[in-house]
Amino acid sequence: VIEGAHFNRFHLQVVLLCALWVFFDGYDLQTVSFTAPHFVELLKIPKALLGAIFSTGLLGLTVGALVCGVLGDRFGPKRVFLGGGLLFGVATLLTATATQFSTLLVYRFICGFALGGVTPLAIAITSDYMPRRIRPSVVMIMYTALPLGQIIGGLIFAYVHWFGWRTIFYLGAIFPWVFFPLLAKALPEALEYRVARGASREWVVGILRRINPAVPNLSESAEFVIRDPAERSFPVVALFQEGRAWRTVVLWATFFASLVALYFFNTWLPTLLNGYGFSLSQAVLITNSLQIGGILGTFAIAAAAYWLGTFRTIALGFLCTAIAIAVLATGGQSFSFLFAAALVAGFFFVGTQGLLNAGSAIIYPVVIRSTGVGWALGVGRVGSIVGPAIAGLLVAAHWQGRQIILAAAVPVAVAALLAVVIGAMVRRSLPQALPNISLEGGAHGN
Repeated sequence: VIEGAHFNRFHLQVVLLCALWVFFDGYDLQTVSFTAPHFVELLKIPKALLGAIFSTGLLGLTVGALVCGVLGDRFGPKRVFLGGGLLFGVATLLTATATQFSTLLVYRFICGFALGGVTPLAIAITSDYMPRRIRPSVVMIMYTALPLGQIIGGLIFAYVHWFGWRTIFYLGAIFPWVFFPLLAKALPEALEYRVARGASREWVVGILRRINPAVPNLSESAEFVIRDPAERSFPVVALFQEGRAWRTVVLWATFFASLVALYFFNTWLPTLLNGYGFSLSQAVLITNSLQIGGILGTFAIAAAAYWLGTFRTIALGFLCTAIAIAVLATGGQSFSFLFAAALVAGFFFVGTQGLLNAGSAIIYPVVIRSTGVGWALGVGRVGSIVGPAIAGLLVAAHWQGRQIILAAAVPVAVAALLAVVIGAMVRRSLPQALPNISLEGGAHGN
């Protein structure tokens, strides 16, 4: 029924509701960036300690992805997803009230933990209701809520900071609680999760008819099953069972390499721009062009994945990213050139990373999908911590800003190679029961 459905109002409802929580992930990232100087003044701490604030949030994201994915497979993706949004609202409100550095770190960890859990669950829930032929593309489009949250968060701060810089945290705390009743009522629990745990026939039929109104009348004796039996072992262990071990290892390595490069690149791009003597406004415009390019690239790469296949597109996207970073680092120093180069780098990098997120959902059975996505993101986010640290070592070794940015192209190229490997693994594991649907081929098979 799901595979024969066309994208309709029900699918759009699921995408928008999942995107709403992901939006707050981007909102939070931008909020902390803009308010960091105020915490320095309020808490009377040296600017060097801002790194600890940022790192604590990243650590929370990592732990949240690892833990909440497992919880989602145990207790239901929707329950943990909604709980993560509420927890984020509470922690954001507490962040605005922090008066000590230690308590601020605790609140930032909790914020990161909540948001780190929301992302893999949003991907899992969205994936569950989409036909395979459009699943990666739809998940990618849903995930554009993150850069959109960053852009809107910055715009909101520009207007509300006149009422006090804490206002942006108050808004971030209120919004999840305001939208919670809507999500609790309108967002369905993951279908295959419910079927695996004995959902009533009436509930399943009702959902199936919303997914595909053309479904024929089902007899009263019809039973609903899923291909993959419920896993009895610990979900993380299941990621390495039944021939999934090497796929899991290569997927984790791909995430790690790509996020090392992404945070490496984002952290040190301002250093390169500063060395060129640009004004603050020019540096901000060039940096923001990454996010603008990322949103544009997400839609373009989603379309490419529909025709070329998921992991072929990931490999090609990361290869183009490595080239774009190299051009940016070694090219001209004019504002227009660097703005365009950063836009192109963001186009391929952010868009391809979104497709990798979506791809992680299609290589695991539904009963361990949340765990699979969560651990892939969690391991990758270790790379987000390691990346800036590696760049710091290069600075200590007296590398120039241009050389540091160029070095970011290396792990991206590695991620491209790993995507080729995992694509080959996925092709060999395709279910024979679905001969015309492929994780690697285009819309017409392969």
